[in-house]
Amino acid sequence: MAKAAASTDIPTGRPHGGTRYRAFISYSWQDKVWARKLQRWLETYEIPPDVAVDLGPTRRLGKIFRDDEDMAASGDIGAVVRGALDASDCMIVVCSPRSAHSRWVPSEIEQFRARHPGGQIFAVIVDGEPNASDPARECFPAPLRASYPSQGMPIEPVGVDVRRDGRARVCARLAAGMLGIDFDDLWHRDRRRAERVHRLRLLALGALTVTFAALLVMAVVNANKAHLALSRIFAERAWQKQQLGDPLAATRYALAGYQLMPQNEPLYLAALGAIVQDNHHSLPPLVHGDEITTAFFVADGSLAVTASRDRTAKVWDGRTGTLVATLGRHARAVTAAAASDDSRLIVTGDDDGYVQTWRAPGWRQARDFAGQHAGLLSLAFLGRGHRVLCLDKMQAVFVLDVDTGAVVTVSPAVSRQDLVWSVAASPDGERIAIARDDGDVHVHDAQTGAMLHRMRGEGDAVWHVAFSRDGSRIVSSSSNGTATVWDSASGKSVASLEGHKFELYHAEFSPDGRRVVTASADRTARVWDAKSGASIKTLSGHSGLVLTASYSMTGQSIITAGDDGTARIWDAASGTLIDVLRGHADSVSAARLSRDGSMALTASVDGTARLWPLTQRRLLATVPSNDGGFSSVEFSHDGTRIIAATRSGHVIEWDAQRLAEVSRVWAHRDGAVAASYSQDGQRAFTAGSDGLVRLWTSNPLRAISLVKGGDVPVLSAALSPNRSVVAIGDENGGVHLRNVATGALTRTLPGHVAQVRSVAWSHDGVLLATSSQDKTVRIWRSANGELVATLRGHKQGVGGVVFSNDDRSLLTTSDDGTARVWDVPGFSLRTTLTGHDGLVFSGAFSPDARRVATASEDGTAKVWDAVEGRLLATFGGHRGDVFGVAFSPDGARLLTAGEDGTMQVRDVSALTQPWATLARQACVNLLGDKARRFSPAEVASDPLLTDEWGRADRDVCAGLSLEAPAAPSGH
Repeated sequence: MAKAAASTDIPTGRPHGGTRYRAFISYSWQDKVWARKLQRWLETYEIPPDVAVDLGPTRRLGKIFRDDEDMAASGDIGAVVRGALDASDCMIVVCSPRSAHSRWVPSEIEQFRARHPGGQIFAVIVDGEPNASDPARECFPAPLRASYPSQGMPIEPVGVDVRRDGRARVCARLAAGMLGIDFDDLWHRDRRRAERVHRLRLLALGALTVTFAALLVMAVVNANKAHLALSRIFAERAWQKQQLGDPLAATRYALAGYQLMPQNEPLYLAALGAIVQDNHHSLPPLVHGDEITTAFFVADGSLAVTASRDRTAKVWDGRTGTLVATLGRHARAVTAAAASDDSRLIVTGDDDGYVQTWRAPGWRQARDFAGQHAGLLSLAFLGRGHRVLCLDKMQAVFVLDVDTGAVVTVSPAVSRQDLVWSVAASPDGERIAIARDDGDVHVHDAQTGAMLHRMRGEGDAVWHVAFSRDGSRIVSSSSNGTATVWDSASGKSVASLEGHKFELYHAEFSPDGRRVVTASADRTARVWDAKSGASIKTLSGHSGLVLTASYSMTGQSIITAGDDGTARIWDAASGTLIDVLRGHADSVSAARLSRDGSMALTASVDGTARLWPLTQRRLLATVPSNDGGFSSVEFSHDGTRIIAATRSGHVIEWDAQRLAEVSRVWAHRDGAVAASYSQDGQRAFTAGSDGLVRLWTSNPLRAISLVKGGDVPVLSAALSPNRSVVAIGDENGGVHLRNVATGALTRTLPGHVAQVRSVAWSHDGVLLATSSQDKTVRIWRSANGELVATLRGHKQGVGGVVFSNDDRSLLTTSDDGTARVWDVPGFSLRTTLTGHDGLVFSGAFSPDARRVATASEDGTAKVWDAVEGRLLATFGGHRGDVFGVAFSPDGARLLTAGEDGTMQVRDVSALTQPWATLARQACVNLLGDKARRFSPAEVASDPLLTDEWGRADRDVCAGLSLEAPAAPSGH
């Protein structure tokens, strides 16, 4: 039997002489998993340092007693347990229908009361209902519902429900009770401590405290400025919550701040854009009125099914999230559901054991099978027929033919020592595997129910079992942290998968059967070789228990989900994290990928399911090229075309919508360093290391004229807005202006002492900017060559320079790993963009000049707020340097081009769209109906909300039009 994850001096069997215990855990043997968890949670829980209670330097509760040995067979519970009861300050009872009917739990409660008159007893509910009218659902043992003989009054035990409250709240409530301190005070301090711990990990938040202090000083000086300052703090809170991994709270702060002070829209727009960009994927939530118990795709993924404790199951369009049908005739919670392979039949099962069938089209109820069994835990179709494998709460395993009503009992209802955790059917529907609490896996014939194999484990509970796609093997996952691969024909062990530190909740084969993925309480998933048992990849990143892990049907991706409220998509071959799906307000209990891998479905105890289009952080397309990598990329000014220069010397033009190549020319012998469109879009020009500048017609590219740059390699070139002059920067630091028509040199601009790496005209043609390896940027008046300004500050060579569309801002990029935004015409430094891990090669402004994009040798492109310098988004995906970056004219797409020979197109509309559009998307797709209000605990724990926002029932989306805009008429 596995020991609890606790320090070595914590007793798990006999108490040590003289040892005192903070609490004694009483539980049914069938609930030992919960007892282990509670012991580990409580012994590792730390009381916040600002809570006035004497606990010593560790700030921990101390030892918690849990008897992990079998009870004696007599009526006497034993000297060991009596000694532990005497040495315990209070008692914790793990409450469930099993403990309510236990022989030993009531006896331990009575013994504790006899030894500790008036002593505290805490009820921790893990299953069932307290004071239920149905005895089978009652979770309180009789002594908890009895009265003290001396008082003659019923006892109301202090109770918490793990299913509703979660780990953090359970620990805080029990600690408050055991220490005799106020729960609300402890809970608020605990939450504040958790936030402080996270903030310490984020160095950027260190400066936030100074900002807040300065803003609060301003508030004392001027009431109007104070209000502006406080509303600004809402934006800062939004950034903070986003960095702490709580996008729903972050969204609420941004929307609330806008309601309080819409004048600060740019602040909220930047914060909300970053939040939606990072968490945009979900379609509007699929809402139920209570916890969702089951969620899955039907066959080809065209439909999704969810079942809930609200007594309904629902069918949704698997692509759009539109509600197709509500299957709502159950009298109790719907606890299980399944769909046939032909997608024509859905079965649902409820807490009373009733099974109902629903047929397409229309999803009308077909049959109702009365509850001859206890509440259903799981349903699954066997093979391609209409036989359904069922597991109920009394651990009975049976097969129901939903066409005839015939029932085959595979394993009858069993005693508490033979608890069944899960069942699985072979793909052909001929065999059934049963995961048991005694550590064994049983394999039965699905037709007769006869046992075929008994595969013996190590005695620790087997919590999950699954067949390989061909049915030849079975994988089981255990509470001791190991998984085992079995030969299903012989029942022999093939491989043992060892390496996880704590319990395994899930294990599943890859579609080809060569790999196994496991999900563990140690916050990781792992990929294993199914034949040798070798660990291949560890998927790390979840901040809580990983509850499930599964492959896509193609085997290319893995999806994991956990109690940190996220699901994550991984590349199955490399183990690389592809995406994080954030948006649920509580633990994600189910996660599946559609058959083609394009959609994910998640379900949470927060009462919602979500459908996620998987576009890898809005990656719309990857365009490959075999031309030795790109050196620059740009949209045409009308957004219809894309042009790129390649290191092989080719220049390529694409249709921007279809991303189809429309033109390709070999332009420069030693590689093309630049390719760009004229402002009117009628011409394109290119520059190359061969010293030539060429002018071309666009769509298709045809040569018009050639300008020789000089006798040294050309590093940069730019065509004037009127297309009459080309500015050329060369390797020797020269800047030369030449007439496009004749090629004649009209002016040389002296001053740079090292190679000129970039040149750029202002859009009105008045100014010319040049950047150099000499660490400076020079601004010239184009009409007479007058030097207007020299910009210094970069610590290494300056590689890129570009004006914003309105010519009021200038962006420079440098080998020192930074970019800088300068105000024009004063050329004062506005902000420095720091965050890349390598040279920054180039940059671009969004059309409205509010955003800046940069490309770096660290393999990423980043998008920043151009006013405050805040990092809004980071995009990876290229293998190697990213040389070029460009916004589309509408700001909705971002192009990146790199040395790996690929061009990527991304949707960045969340970072550039107007407030009304962005806020509607955040309210509908991210918050939904259930998360649009701060909780009372959030308001009470944050003075900013208490003072400025007020009531917890206030809707952060109030006043917004949440209806989607009508589609434009016409073609």
